[in-house]
Amino acid sequence: MRAVLLAILLAVPATYAAVADEQAAGARLSDTYPHLCAGCLRFARVEDLKEGVIASADGLIISQKDIDEETSASPASLREQVRKYPMYALEQMITRKLILREAQNWAGQVGKDSKTPEQALVREYLASQIPKIDVSSQEVEELYAEQAEKFGGASLETMRATIADYCREEKRTGAELSFMDLVGKRRGILVSAAWVKKQAEAWAKNPVEQARASGKPSFVNFGVIGCCDIMHPVIEAIRPVYGDRLNVVFVHVGEEKILASLYGIRSIPVQVFMDKAGKEQSGHTGALSKEEVKAKLAELGVK
Repeated sequence: MRAVLLAILLAVPATYAAVADEQAAGARLSDTYPHLCAGCLRFARVEDLKEGVIASADGLIISQKDIDEETSASPASLREQVRKYPMYALEQMITRKLILREAQNWAGQVGKDSKTPEQALVREYLASQIPKIDVSSQEVEELYAEQAEKFGGASLETMRATIADYCREEKRTGAELSFMDLVGKRRGILVSAAWVKKQAEAWAKNPVEQARASGKPSFVNFGVIGCCDIMHPVIEAIRPVYGDRLNVVFVHVGEEKILASLYGIRSIPVQVFMDKAGKEQSGHTGALSKEEVKAKLAELGVK
């Protein structure tokens, strides 16, 4: 079921009444470094900040010490990945802190109990900001058809309510994540130009960015081996067909969770097709056959 998550998320409205107008004039991080992250920091403005300040927003000041502490607090299994990509630590920390501030402001406005635990308060705040989630019969039927083998022969009617609940929960989660990402648009984040430049230089060494900068079209698959590896045989079949005319990149999300997160990958498998200039031309969530991959590559002019 995870294979259809992105398609479900895209069905959720991306704008909310709480979203403010565009930030004041200034270079946005996503304009200068369009592929560096997919969360709240893409809305940040890149500026020269005081020495020792990595980022600031709404009165918050984030230093390198703060980022180091956030990294150290990461699960042991992810700590080296977070250390490799400090942008993730900064984005997680600043999102969490700004959302909590918004939740506390909201609580004061609606008269919530000031003793409500922080996590519970944030959950209530997010629930108050998310529109009603609807799931259509078509969505249920499409998911059932795509994942029929997962249901052990149970009929659509037997599974309809379960699938609808699943879709509704995934859409709710996606809406909450989108709303939290947009805190960068609402709160006016500033990030150190020198620090971001350093992160971008390191980021350019990851396999996706190396492929993007190669001057050749690229086919990138985000997945894992041993679970959602239905695409692995397709990838291996594609490689010899195109040889050095095409970059074929596999990102093992099980081993590169932080890298995948910074690219906004929230389900697997995901395929991305880029032209020779490194521009993303299409993307797909779920499995593709060899012939479907070849058809998409033909659209890029790769024969």
